[in-house]
Amino acid sequence: MRICERCGTRYRGGQVVCVLDGHPLKEAPDPLVGRTIAGRYVIERLIAQGGMGRVYQSRNEVLGRAVAIKFLSPELARRPDYKARFLREARAANSIEHEHIIDITDFGETPDGLVYLAMEYLDGQPLNEVIALGPLDLRRAFRIARQAALALGRAHELDVVHRDIKPDNLYLVRGRSTEDSDDFLKIIDFGLAQMKGQTRLTLTGAVFGTPEYMAPEQARGAPLDALADLYSLGCVLYEMVTGEVPFSGTPTDILFKHIRETPPLPSARQASIPASVDAIIMQLLEKAKTARFASGFQLADQLEAWLLAHSEPGALRASAGDTPDEPSRPDSVDRTVDPWRDRIRLLCDLANQAHRGTPPGWLTVALKDLETRVERLRTVDHEFVRRVTAVNLEEERVRQVRRQIGRAVDELSRDQESVAARLEAVCVTVYDAKKRRTRDLTRVAEMWRSLRAAADPWKKPELGDANCPEAGRAEINSAEVDSEATQLRLLSSAGELAERCLDAQLRIDELEQRAERLRNELDDLQFQIAQLKGRLGSENAVSRMELDGLREQTEAVDVSVQSELEDLARAVEPLVAHLRSFPELRPQLEREVSVS
Repeated sequence: MRICERCGTRYRGGQVVCVLDGHPLKEAPDPLVGRTIAGRYVIERLIAQGGMGRVYQSRNEVLGRAVAIKFLSPELARRPDYKARFLREARAANSIEHEHIIDITDFGETPDGLVYLAMEYLDGQPLNEVIALGPLDLRRAFRIARQAALALGRAHELDVVHRDIKPDNLYLVRGRSTEDSDDFLKIIDFGLAQMKGQTRLTLTGAVFGTPEYMAPEQARGAPLDALADLYSLGCVLYEMVTGEVPFSGTPTDILFKHIRETPPLPSARQASIPASVDAIIMQLLEKAKTARFASGFQLADQLEAWLLAHSEPGALRASAGDTPDEPSRPDSVDRTVDPWRDRIRLLCDLANQAHRGTPPGWLTVALKDLETRVERLRTVDHEFVRRVTAVNLEEERVRQVRRQIGRAVDELSRDQESVAARLEAVCVTVYDAKKRRTRDLTRVAEMWRSLRAAADPWKKPELGDANCPEAGRAEINSAEVDSEATQLRLLSSAGELAERCLDAQLRIDELEQRAERLRNELDDLQFQIAQLKGRLGSENAVSRMELDGLREQTEAVDVSVQSELEDLARAVEPLVAHLRSFPELRPQLEREVSVS
C-alpha cells in the first residue's frame, strides 16, 4: 500500500507517483490501514496486537456495520498448524452461538495470503484492566462470573472447551447490559479451544494456556474437559474479589502450586469476604475435578442463589437469553459507482472548461469509454452486493438455528442435572436402607440361631425313661418355664425386626422403582440432547458447505469489481494528466478527484 502525502490518495500495485498531482508515493505507515478486505471490510485503525497477529477496527461498507478484523501474522500464516488453529477459533465460537460469546461472522484468506477473521466489534475493556484498578465489589464479581458460567455451560454441552479462560479473554462491553447489570460479558479468543471429534493440533502432554489460571490437570498436560474451564474461572473469580491470583511466582513454580498446593482462602487476603464466598471459590479450585461444580449451569445457579440472598429484592432476574439481531441489509446507495460517476461528471466539466466547450475527439471518446466502464462496474458491483446479501441472510439463518438449538440444549441440560441429582439422592437412600435392612436381618438370624440352640434342652423326656428320674424331670420343667419366657422375648424381638425388615424391603422396592423411572428420564434427556447436538452438527456441516460456496462466488465477483476499478483508474490517468497540463484546473483536480 502506497500513499500520496500531498493529497492522501492511497494506491495498490506498482504505481509510484500520484496520478492527481504527480507527487512521489511512499509506503503507508501501516499497509493494512485503508485497505479493503473481501471487497467490503475497510480497515480503519489498529486496536490490538499480540504474538499471533493484529486486530483492527474496520467497517463493513456493504452493511454499514462496525466490525473487528483479526489477522494472523504473515510468519505464522505460512505454518499449517497455526493457520488451522487460527481458523478453528471461528468454527469453535460459531458452533456455540451464545449472547456472551463473541460472534465471528466471516473468515478467509486474501489473494496475497493474509488469513483473517471478521467478528463483532466490541466497544469496552477486558476484565484484566478492570481488576488492575482493585478488587471488585462481590456482587459485581459474581454477576460477571455468572454470565461466564452460562456461556461456558452452553459451550461445554456442545463439546467445546475453551482452555484459556483468563481476565484478558473476558471482555466487558459498553452500551449493552443484562437485566441485572451494566457489565455485559463476552468471552473471546477461542484459538486454543478443543472441539470433540477435531484433529489434535497439540501433542499429548503439551502444556498450553496461561499458568496463573491453569487447572491442575492442565498443568500436568493431561487431557482436558469442561471442568478445567471451571477451575480457570475460579481463578478469575478469586482475582476479581481479592485483586490477586491464587498463586504467583515463576511459570514453573505456579504450575507446581496448582498441582500440589491449596491457595489461601480469599478471606485471608480480603477480610470482608464472607465464608459463603470462600466456599464457592474454593470448590471451584478443588484439585480433584470431580469435587468442583458439575457444570457451568450448576455454578451459575449457585452464583444466582448467592446474589439473590445478597441483593435488593427483585434486583436479579433470570437471564434474558439470546437476543438475535435483525439481519442487516446492504445500503441501496451505489457505494462504489456513485463516486466514479461524480468524478467523470467533473472531468467532463473540466474538459469543457479547458477546451471552451469543444473537447478534442479523443477526449470525448475517452470520457464516453469511462461512462461505459462505470456502467459495467455498476452491474458487477450490484451482483457483488446481491451475493453479499445472500451470504448475510444465510449466516443469520444459521445463527437463528444455532440459538434455537442452544437454548433447547441449555434447558435440557438443566433438567438433566436436576434429574441426575434426584437419582443420586434416591440411590444414596436405597444404599442406606439396604444397609439397615441387612443389619436387622443379621440380628434376626442371630436370634433364630439362639432359639434353635435353646430348643434341644427344652425337649420333654418320655415318662418312665430310665435315664430321666422324677427329680430330674421336675428340674427340667422348671428350666423349661424360664427358657420359654426367654424364647418368647426373643421371638417378639425377632418379629418386630422381621416386620421392620419387611417394611424396609417394601420401601426399597418403591425407591428402586423411582430410581428406574429417573434413569429412564435421564436416558431420555441424554437422548434428546444428543439428537439436538447431532442436528446442530449436521446444520453446521451443511451450512459450512453452503456458505463456503456462497463466499467463493462472492469473492469471484469481488475480484471482478476490483479488476473493473483498476481498469478505471488506469483509464482515467491519461485524462487527468491531460487536464493537469492546464494550470488553472490543477487546484480543483487535486481537491475533488481521487483515485484509490
